[in-house]
Amino acid sequence: MSQNENEFYATQDIYVAATLITIGYYMETVDYKIDERKKIPVGIFKFKMTPELKEVEKKYLQDLIKVEPKTFINNLRGLKANTANVYKNPSTDDKEKIYSTRDIYLSATLVTLGILMEGVDYQVEGDKNNTVGYFKFKSTPELKELEQKYWQGLTNVNPKVFTENLHSLKLLASKREQVSFKSQN
Repeated sequence: MSQNENEFYATQDIYVAATLITIGYYMETVDYKIDERKKIPVGIFKFKMTPELKEVEKKYLQDLIKVEPKTFINNLRGLKANTANVYKNPSTDDKEKIYSTRDIYLSATLVTLGILMEGVDYQVEGDKNNTVGYFKFKSTPELKELEQKYWQGLTNVNPKVFTENLHSLKLLASKREQVSFKSQN
């Protein structure tokens, strides 16, 4: 291993990654590789290496860690969405990286917190040809930090503004209507 590789803990085990996020570890990056057998993307989740993290990994493998289930499930869903996002939206231009997610609740949180949405990409998915909206934002350090806080359950929003923005996103995703958003700021 090179020195740089020693600085990070990487895992393809989505359950380990969801556990780490749930107990408060910050995920540095997510990448993917294609599972040759299933032909689907598999996430590679990287965390800053610490002595405590290695100890947590041991406790996880010994079934000694307990987490709040709702937060764990939300983090698991988020990791799946992140992997799909990285796979479907590879960044080619470092100057104008676009963050794209189909997670409507994360998107509603971001717009409620004042992050400008750049647009929506529509993709047909599944055998029923369902149209799915991918909400696009300019990728910034602020957005990345808010996303991490969101997955760790550390983000608070005004519920009325959030609900209005969620409704607007649902209209936008389903009917391709022009809508406006509110910021709680």
